[in-house]
This record gives sequence, structure tokens and C-alpha cells, in this order.
Amino acid sequence: MKILPGSFKSIFLVFLIAGVLPVKAQHIIIGSYNLRYDNKNEVGNLWQDRFSVISSLIQFHQFNILGTEEGFRNQLDDLNKALPEFDRYGIGRDDGSAVGEHSAIFFNKNKFSLVEKRDFGYLKRRKNQARVGMQRSIVFAVG
Repeated sequence: MKILPGSFKSIFLVFLIAGVLPVKAQHIIIGSYNLRYDNKNEVGNLWQDRFSVISSLIQFHQFNILGTEEGFRNQLDDLNKALPEFDRYGIGRDDGSAVGEHSAIFFNKNKFSLVEKRDFGYLKRRKNQARVGMQRSIVFAVG
């Protein structure tokens, strides 16, 4: 195949422009943390002792998005107070609102906006008992 001199210049120009134009890649740090529910009767592993370590860990790693497990509402509220740049979404599994363990998703509100949220879960009834199971949330965010 014969390459025309004009074609060579065009190809060279395309590669030159592609190499000069700035390319901006997104850098997103995502993590997951099991908060372990706030058991007031526990000895030696109380939430009040773990809280500062967990919030410092989140700040140190500069997470943009963080999924949590087993957090009660008071634990999630504590994290929101310590991490004002974060917003969160998640519901309690006992009432579908605020009661019970949450699987909340925290996201840096300076980098992401909440556009849609959904909840799903596996719930079943045991004989003569209330519902038991897991509740999960999913958040769609855009930067």
C-alpha cells in the first residue's frame, strides 16, 4: 500500500494533537466498613471507643464513597458530624426508615450529587415473629 505524503502528515498531526491534549482521568476511592452495631452491654469494644478511630481512618484514606454495615442511626449520625463533607443514604432494616441496623452509603457531597436511590432486601417471616432479614441500599451519584 502506498502512503501519500499528505496522508502521512494527517496521521502525524492526529497523533501529535492526541499527545498534546490534556487527558483528565477520574480518581475515585471507594471503601467498605462494618461498623459493628452499638452494643451498650459490651465491654472493651464500645462504639464511643471505636468511633474516633473509624472516622480518622475514613479521613486518612480520603474515601469518596463508603459503604457501611451494621450501623445504628446514632452511629451514622456521629460519622456525619465528624465528616461534614459527606452525605449518606440508607434505611433501617427493622422499619424501613430509621430503626435497626443500616447498610448506609456515604458519599463526598463536594464531588457527587445524589440522583437516584433504591432499596432492596431479603426479608422473611418466621413463625410468630416479626420480619427478619437484610436490607441494602444503592445510590446512584454523579460527579
